[in-house]
Amino acid sequence: MRRMFYVEHLNVNQISKHFGVHYSAVIRAINQDFNRRGQSRVISNSIIKEFYPIIRDRLEKYPRIRATRIHDHLKNKGFKGSYNTVVRAVRKFRPKLSRAYVPVEVLPGEEAQMDWAHFGSTEIGKATRKVYCFVMTLSWSRATWAELTMDMTTETLLRCHARAFEYFQGVPKRVLYDNMKTVVIERIDNAIRYNAAFLEFSSWYCYEPRVCDPYQPQQKGRVERFIRIIRDDFLSDYDMVDIDAAKYEFRLWLFKANARPWPGGKHTTIDKMLAKERRDLTPGPSPQFPPGSKRVRSGKTPLVIFDLNKYTIKPEYVRQDLLLLFDEDEIKIYSDSTLVASHRRSWSREQIIRDPDHIVETFKAASRGQGLSLVRHLLIEEIPIISDLLQKCLANDLPLSRVLKTLSNLRTIYGTELLTQAISEALSKNKSTPEAVTSIVLRLESDNKPSKIPLSLPDRPGISDLHIKSHDLSEYDNI
Repeated sequence: MRRMFYVEHLNVNQISKHFGVHYSAVIRAINQDFNRRGQSRVISNSIIKEFYPIIRDRLEKYPRIRATRIHDHLKNKGFKGSYNTVVRAVRKFRPKLSRAYVPVEVLPGEEAQMDWAHFGSTEIGKATRKVYCFVMTLSWSRATWAELTMDMTTETLLRCHARAFEYFQGVPKRVLYDNMKTVVIERIDNAIRYNAAFLEFSSWYCYEPRVCDPYQPQQKGRVERFIRIIRDDFLSDYDMVDIDAAKYEFRLWLFKANARPWPGGKHTTIDKMLAKERRDLTPGPSPQFPPGSKRVRSGKTPLVIFDLNKYTIKPEYVRQDLLLLFDEDEIKIYSDSTLVASHRRSWSREQIIRDPDHIVETFKAASRGQGLSLVRHLLIEEIPIISDLLQKCLANDLPLSRVLKTLSNLRTIYGTELLTQAISEALSKNKSTPEAVTSIVLRLESDNKPSKIPLSLPDRPGISDLHIKSHDLSEYDNI
């Protein structure tokens, strides 16, 4: 520590982070006086001794009082020593508190416990999304439903509840939570104000929500234990690259986890105990709770912004207030009771999710200049290399309208992959014209097309109507 401070000139915070110790330990090492070894605490101990009765009295009355409060109290009594001196004295006299935990016994179908877990982050397109895990455990059978999510919003919480009750094939009498904002908006002692949407959901499914005391995770220790199992068993050696693949593999792992031995007795398994507990669960309602909703307004362009992305709508619904219904897979946009758009939800960011029908209608409603701009934007977004081709065409004084029309027709007829190859080859050969790209596309298309041998039939009546019976050719392998 002294070398890093005096020679390498690192500050105290950097050194404390490097060694993983408190900054006061670094300061003591830096200021160590080797000529006065063993004499540094004599004065401080003599100063604090006369205040020992006060410290004992405060700790007997308030066993959980912090050393900072005792230090402030001693300063009012004339204490001149440092805070660290008080800390050492408090550590010496503080009574050892031991707490006993009573085992929790529940009946089948009586209780479930729910909690969230954070499992790091993953890259989805241009976005870095945090990965969370919803976990609900039935307290009697220890059967668990868990799933990976991209957020912890109220809508996601309720959807996960609905799927958990569907997996359990019933609803327990009560569910235990901690004091998260999607459940509890405000709490003063035992007076709890619940989230309105959550309270509506619990009344829809007819179960009692119950909240743990603050900072008492042991009250829902069974779900906490399963989260530990997930971290130690599934996540310890799993690299989360593709979130869809991770959800699928996590679902397979969950079924295996629910087949492990039952903690209440090794003679059976959790899935067998779940089959018994299902008889005591309350049947769930039908239909399920509706998806999340949000009021949005479209601008002067036929786009609606939601969760870092833009979604297309029909052009006649610009500058209007719309209702957006969403879940983790799909979004639907309504104007009153009319469906305006339906898209698959994107978890990336800064993306424009388009419906081909919306593009056609927007192109028809646009002027010539706007239509040309729209075509260019769509082509560049789908094939970024087109921007290099357009720059060279513009430098050669070629009309961009003709170039864009040719490229759009080629993409429609031959597809994106073949057009991308043709443009790359044209740019590499410095042939930046739409005619050159067209000839390359035709050549590549003919090279990729399989050769066909023409079959000539005799010009005889009835030949085309003949039925040729197929025979089993497996015996030819034995010849």
